[in-house]
Amino acid sequence: MDTRLSSYVRTPDWPTPVRYTIAVVAALGAGALRGVLSSIWGEDLPFLTFIPAMVLSAWAGGFWPGLLTTVLGAAIAQYFWLPPFYSFKIGSLADVIGFLFFIGIGALISALSETMHRGRRRLESLLHGMDEGFVVFDRDWRYRYVNDRGAALLQHPTSMIGKAIWDLFPDIVGTDVETRLRRASVEPAPIVFETFYRPYGRWFRARVFPTPDGFSALLEDTTGQKRAEEASVRLAAIVRWSEEAIVGKDLDGIITAWNPAAERLFGFTAQEAIGRSIRMIVPADRQSEEDDVLSRLRRGETIEHFETVRIRKDGTPIDIGLTVSPIKDAAGRIVGASKIARDIGERLRVEAERARLLTAEQVARARAESAERRATIVSESSAILSSSLDASTTLRTVAQLVVPRFADWCIVDLVTRENTLERVAVSAAGADSDALLAELRQYAPDWASSQPSAEAIRSRRTVVIPEVTEGTLVSTARDDRHLAIMRRLHPYSALAVPMTSRLRVIGAITLVRTTPGRQYDDADVAMAEELARRAALAVDNATLYTEAEQARAQAEGANRAKDEFLAVLSHELRTPMNAVYGWARMLQMGQIDAATTPRALDAIVRNAHVQLQLIDDLLDVSRIISGKMRLDIRSVDLPRVLESALDAVRPALEAKGLRLQSLIDPSAGPLNGDPDRLQQVVWNLLINAVKFTPREGRIQLALQRVGSHLEIVVSDTGAGIRPELLPVVFDRFKQGESGSTRNQGGLGIGLALVRHLVELHGGFVTAESAGEGQGATFRVKLPLVAAAIEPKEDRAHPTAVEHVPAYHGPSLRGLRVLVVDDDPDALDLIATILRRAEAEAMLCASPPEALAMLQSWKPHVLVSDIEMPGEDGYSLIRKVRGLAGSDGGQIPAVALTAYGRPEDRVRSLSAGYSMHVPKPVDPVELGVIVANLAGRSFTG
Repeated sequence: MDTRLSSYVRTPDWPTPVRYTIAVVAALGAGALRGVLSSIWGEDLPFLTFIPAMVLSAWAGGFWPGLLTTVLGAAIAQYFWLPPFYSFKIGSLADVIGFLFFIGIGALISALSETMHRGRRRLESLLHGMDEGFVVFDRDWRYRYVNDRGAALLQHPTSMIGKAIWDLFPDIVGTDVETRLRRASVEPAPIVFETFYRPYGRWFRARVFPTPDGFSALLEDTTGQKRAEEASVRLAAIVRWSEEAIVGKDLDGIITAWNPAAERLFGFTAQEAIGRSIRMIVPADRQSEEDDVLSRLRRGETIEHFETVRIRKDGTPIDIGLTVSPIKDAAGRIVGASKIARDIGERLRVEAERARLLTAEQVARARAESAERRATIVSESSAILSSSLDASTTLRTVAQLVVPRFADWCIVDLVTRENTLERVAVSAAGADSDALLAELRQYAPDWASSQPSAEAIRSRRTVVIPEVTEGTLVSTARDDRHLAIMRRLHPYSALAVPMTSRLRVIGAITLVRTTPGRQYDDADVAMAEELARRAALAVDNATLYTEAEQARAQAEGANRAKDEFLAVLSHELRTPMNAVYGWARMLQMGQIDAATTPRALDAIVRNAHVQLQLIDDLLDVSRIISGKMRLDIRSVDLPRVLESALDAVRPALEAKGLRLQSLIDPSAGPLNGDPDRLQQVVWNLLINAVKFTPREGRIQLALQRVGSHLEIVVSDTGAGIRPELLPVVFDRFKQGESGSTRNQGGLGIGLALVRHLVELHGGFVTAESAGEGQGATFRVKLPLVAAAIEPKEDRAHPTAVEHVPAYHGPSLRGLRVLVVDDDPDALDLIATILRRAEAEAMLCASPPEALAMLQSWKPHVLVSDIEMPGEDGYSLIRKVRGLAGSDGGQIPAVALTAYGRPEDRVRSLSAGYSMHVPKPVDPVELGVIVANLAGRSFTG
């Protein structure tokens, strides 16, 4: 290296405008200096001061700035110091030659400077582009030049030029580095050495070259190489002492490396293995694996965690895990592969054992969870079963409880009281299955069905179908639609459990799973049987409770019916007795004149007949209930019997203005039976029609032969029968109306006697009606020949008699008494008693009429019956008490009624009556009561 180059100061790298500015300034400065020296030189040496300016400009800016300074300097010198002065003309040849010589020298200097500039730039570019650091020192160990790589390696990018190495790196003084550097500075041959510079923690290789002015050095960072060498040494040691077999091979599968662990694993020594194909340890049935591995290696892929089997030298197989990685050369080409092999036999045995234990644990846990789930279902179902006494609702809830935790769908079938099978509950896990199961309700099994539930009920044993096959579905399906539904439900496993209680089968629970692999096992069967046992117990308890409730309701109903019957009986007996007793007492006390006596006797006889008829009807009912009713069977002229019945009711028909139409076939017959009882049947039907048919209505009686029967039809245009009463219209003591507002009297036993008497004759009776206000039709069908029954009594039923309904006590002169009763006989009797006591009596047949008369007539005492049609006496007295005192709201009132129970008395007094007097009433008692009430009224 040139010594001058090694110690130069770098030319400034100024911008172009600066370089041209320097050129102009240098030319002008040289001109100014020449002007100052003109007093000494005169016109001699005109170009002398411009030569340094040219050199400076060429050094600072290169060729073109130097050439610019040359031209400007020549122009200034020509203008000022070459004749003719102050003109750009040249006067002599010598001046022309001098001028051109000056221009040439300037151009040459500029060209040489430009060449030097370019050489220096190329040299600097070369030095700065080196991968090694380049440093130049002078003889005093001062830095003269440092390239960029050297500055980076020395970590002093600035302020190094001109400084001694010992100043920048004082820590190398006295070290081996100083010794070698000093030796290199005096020896003519280059010196190469490596050293570790601890402050930087890096290795450096230095090549020191002596120079005339000092020495230069090439620095190389070898830290990476050193580390690679160390890593290689460590890797070799790791490979050698590794517990895992490490094998190297080329891309043809030839073994190139074989560590001691590979010798122990496969049994081949390194000398035996290296140079042979890796296929020597690959089983014959796994040679394709090596082909696949080599193919993937050529593609640059890494094979990780590849578990396979290889062969040892002694021929025994060994389970290994492989990791194969490609090996690349410096150019990045794949030249081979490294293979790490691990013996995984023990691990596989441990994993197999762990898997076995885990499986056993999972099975045990699943069994425990299943047992807990079954226990939970049984517990919850027990709570549900014990919470309700409605069997169907409870079973539906239980079916929903077991789905989907124990079954995917559940069906519950019960044995009904008619000994048929009824499907009471269906539950499914999904909406689609639920809809399909709903269709299965129409396929409820019968006793002969092949469905599992029917089989379980018949055999009283659990039916288990571990896996439902197509044959199972076909054998249990009743038709194609049934089979299609079951196929869409996809049953997999099923069981049907009978529900038994008290040695009686009451139904079955069918459970089905649709998930493949979920078969019902013995534990499931035990749980299902326990659930069925508890469900059966709950259903049995619910049935017993229902029967007990029905029995209690029937008993309560019978008790209420008895109370109502006794109340009605009391009313029906007291009403005629009131007339009998009242008229008899008035006759006894001589209160009846000769003109009134026949009417009184007639009322006594008529009401006595009414009582006799009631007693006979009660006796007939008693005989029927006790089975002692006997018929006097003989040949019956049925048309004549019907005519006799018509004659008995004709007065009642005429009294109400009813039209009677008789259609009697005189040839109907013959008939064996009891004529009196048959007349009683027809009479009761006709009286019933008369009772419920309004005035101007029509009643029809027909007799005709229909096949092997005689049919008696009684129809009317009366009040009709409500639909809910048709099934019970022939029950004993059953009436369409009850309470104190009945429109019609009676005990409710007439139609019951009709049914029993007709049935004793081997026939039957029916009732028909289109509804209230649409009339009613009764049909009696009797066989032409009735079975003879040994008669026990021989009597005729009394025919109906016209109903007609009597006083002696203190004087009631001046008292106005308002009497209210719907019974004309009762009204006549009370009016007679009051008039005999010299009271004024105003008679009203209904509460509305009485209210109007109360406000217009202003009576002193009110006497009212309780039971009246439409509106009873309780309603009347409440309305009276609602009036102002001036309108009669405070009038004393007597409840004169056939209801004589203590609760009836309490009800009357609570409603607002002053006194409760049961029928029949003594005339004197009635007079005393009215007088006392009127006396209180007067004094109040």
